[in-house]
Amino acid sequence: MDALADELLQPAPLDYDSDAAADEIQAGAYVVAHERNLGLRTCAEIFKNALENRTNSKSALKNHRPQAKAPSTQDSRTRWLNAFQAFMKTLDVPIGTVPTGDHIYRFVNTISRTIKSRYRAKQVPSIQTIQGGLRTLSKVLLETHEGFTLSVSKALQIDSLLNKLVKDKVLTAGKWIRPNRVGFKTLLALTDAWMDAGLVEGVTSWDTYISRQLSIVLISSLASRSGDVVRTQAYTGMECCLFKDLTLSFEGGNNIEHLSMNVCLRFVKGYNVDYAAHIVIPDVLCCADGFPNRDLPNEDRHVRVNILACDAYNSACAVKLLIIHALRIGAVAATTWEELRANTLSRADRTVQWIMPENPIIPAITMGRTAFLDLGKPAGTHQVIATLNTMSRQAKTVVRLRVHDLRHGAARDLAHLDQSKLRGNASMQVAGALGHRMSTMMHDVTEMYVGGSDVSTWNLRAESRWVDSRAPRMGNTKFVPRPILQDELQKYCWDMGWDPSKGSNLQNARLHIRRAQEEEWRAVLQDEPVHDRSVAPPPQGGKCRVLQPLTAQSSRGINANITRKQPTTKEPPNIPVDPRILGASRWPLTSTLPDLNSAPPISVTPQSSSSTYYLHDDFDEDASNPNVMPLTVKEHENATLLLETVMISIDAIDSDPGSNEDADIDLLDILDDDLRLFNEDDPIHSSPEGFIDYFSRINIMRNQKAGRLSEDKFQERVDTWAPRGNSRDAPTRFIYRCSHWIWGCEYANGERRAVEEHFRKCKISQSNPVKLANILCRKPNCEKGFRTVATRKSHEHEHNFERRQCDDCDDGKWYATPRRWNHHKSTYHSTEWDPATICGVEGCARGDVPFKTRTSYQMHLRDTHKLSGQDVARYVPVSAARAFTWGKRKCPFDNCSRETTRKQYMEAHLKKNAKIEGHGLSDEEVGRKIREVMEG
Repeated sequence: MDALADELLQPAPLDYDSDAAADEIQAGAYVVAHERNLGLRTCAEIFKNALENRTNSKSALKNHRPQAKAPSTQDSRTRWLNAFQAFMKTLDVPIGTVPTGDHIYRFVNTISRTIKSRYRAKQVPSIQTIQGGLRTLSKVLLETHEGFTLSVSKALQIDSLLNKLVKDKVLTAGKWIRPNRVGFKTLLALTDAWMDAGLVEGVTSWDTYISRQLSIVLISSLASRSGDVVRTQAYTGMECCLFKDLTLSFEGGNNIEHLSMNVCLRFVKGYNVDYAAHIVIPDVLCCADGFPNRDLPNEDRHVRVNILACDAYNSACAVKLLIIHALRIGAVAATTWEELRANTLSRADRTVQWIMPENPIIPAITMGRTAFLDLGKPAGTHQVIATLNTMSRQAKTVVRLRVHDLRHGAARDLAHLDQSKLRGNASMQVAGALGHRMSTMMHDVTEMYVGGSDVSTWNLRAESRWVDSRAPRMGNTKFVPRPILQDELQKYCWDMGWDPSKGSNLQNARLHIRRAQEEEWRAVLQDEPVHDRSVAPPPQGGKCRVLQPLTAQSSRGINANITRKQPTTKEPPNIPVDPRILGASRWPLTSTLPDLNSAPPISVTPQSSSSTYYLHDDFDEDASNPNVMPLTVKEHENATLLLETVMISIDAIDSDPGSNEDADIDLLDILDDDLRLFNEDDPIHSSPEGFIDYFSRINIMRNQKAGRLSEDKFQERVDTWAPRGNSRDAPTRFIYRCSHWIWGCEYANGERRAVEEHFRKCKISQSNPVKLANILCRKPNCEKGFRTVATRKSHEHEHNFERRQCDDCDDGKWYATPRRWNHHKSTYHSTEWDPATICGVEGCARGDVPFKTRTSYQMHLRDTHKLSGQDVARYVPVSAARAFTWGKRKCPFDNCSRETTRKQYMEAHLKKNAKIEGHGLSDEEVGRKIREVMEG
């Protein structure tokens, strides 16, 4: 070692003063590790850089500042240290003085009366805030002031002071925000409402919509914190869950139900190694476990999540949503589920391969372009908070939800599971087999060896039949935010003492007012009666539901594919039903009889069918009983199957008196399995493959600007409003339809305001529905339906019409229907209009260019010369048909005394058969008689 030092260690320069450079203290002789000269390579490197190492190490020691691992923890340390230093300055204590217990006592008394709660409704801070701040401050003082200590006597005095401050109402005790535990069933209601609102009300972009939904479902399925999946505030790197952290593979089969996902969480709070276990802090400043609050390096946490095969759980399935998300953003080398499945099964490991493994699973929304995702930037916790707030409003929860409620709900679900199924964690038996002592197991060493459980608790929670009686309730009334005027914002700023000229203050005022509106709305929800979720309320004004994202159709054509419900004003008949059926849970459960899954569900809605059956309590009654609801063939088959199952249970009861309870359970199992009924056209609850295919393709965007454009202009600018490519269909505009479309109203528009204006005036309703188009054409090979006989008759005339051309026109255009032919003749060849008419306004720039039609002349006067209706009438005479007023006129037949107030009534009277007070004239004869009446 001495020879190596003589060879490599260079003498210090003559002008080098180590004491002046770094106030170095003589360290003494070097220590050799072992007599065998181990570690010589490291010693050689130290000797080579001796001068640099001596200066840098001393500089680091002199400039040392407390540094935490997490940015939020560092901010908390700095905040409390700055407050303590400010307090010490008020006491005129010199800088660098070691604080005493008296200083800490007086600081606690001062800070408790100084800081404010972050909750506006909470007037004073809580005792937990002060205790947490003391734990943080004590660790910093131990690090920065050698010799700092706090005696047990002073710690007890501080504890008594905190109790006194609570009694004096300077501090509060207990939790201010109560957890609202969001378990699986509540989450399913939230996600169903979220997706249903997207289909009914439209979304800016389905990319961002699915991504936001996936973030909530992923956090709940992993029972994790939001910071384990997305990036916590103050971080700037990729401290989040990336695609490389997810392993999606087929296990045990080649179908979609065999998909399984293993997640590696690399930034879990609390998964760390103890660096400072030897530091002793008084109990009053310690955490509940007796250890100080410390920042330590993380270990990985592994969680398994299997696919939820039941189609009723589609919206809450993390695996399905992940596949949809990956197909849409191009995270996999496939554009369809079948292609992705084939690519995965062709590999030996049967694992999905990510194209962008280093990208975050939940990307941030692009600033200024909310329809696009910034695939390389992780989403923040604020995005998750906003998503859950929106979900809770759409589901009409009576309480405001927090993201951590998902973790509370997961804990409550797991606590009510069969604990024998929660296997795979470290236990005393495992520790004994490994030779670990109790202390070793308590320090999580045994759990590190085990590597975590391989059980998908998410699936166990979904299959659980337990219903939380304290789950968040849901109301009936939808939240409709009231517009906030600028004057209201400014007044709020003045009341709060804020400067209204600052945009940030106005934004905060808007948030506070909106929060107050939401609190008022939830107060109304709490007083509402219990809502029966089995009967869906009619949609709100200006809303519709899009069902098929087809690229070959226009947006109007897509929305036209909505299935119209049969209008009726009658209530369904009151059928005697087993009360166990009515009281069964609305949440579907895993079926215990697989052969029943193929049977169609029993419907309680009357259906029109040529083949009907009747279901009776007593099968000896007459089948013509009017109080019995008719069943279709499929419903009859399903009812028969259910009846056979019930009879089997009855037989079992008769044969074995001790099996009554088992038979009841089996019966309720069958009823529970198929009790939740979904529309066949409902994409949310379709098959897993259909669900993935639909939502990986849908690209219907809601944009007010796009709704005002023509189709050509929309196609030119669509790339600025919606993403395209990968599995997505071509972007299509969302079309709003009148809410009375279920009663027959066909009004639709791309602008919400236009539909809402129409909705206020729409006369079609449940009490006044449009008739169904069930009057079929009587001509051969024609299956068109009409609502009235008159419209059918008008259509049947088209079958007798011969396709023709106009002899007076040289454009060669053909007219295939009488309606188009008559319109052409009346518009361009009317005897009441001279096609050589020119503009009569003096000085018109149009000059001698004539107007071929009356309508074109009228539009010219309105658009070019800005004339009103009366002024237009001076230049364009009203047509004879419009100028004529029918009034009250008598039938042209002398022997008939019938008088009508409208022309249509007279035409109907002349066409009617003589036996029903008519004259039975043909259409041509009616036309001649009407002209006689008008001329006479």
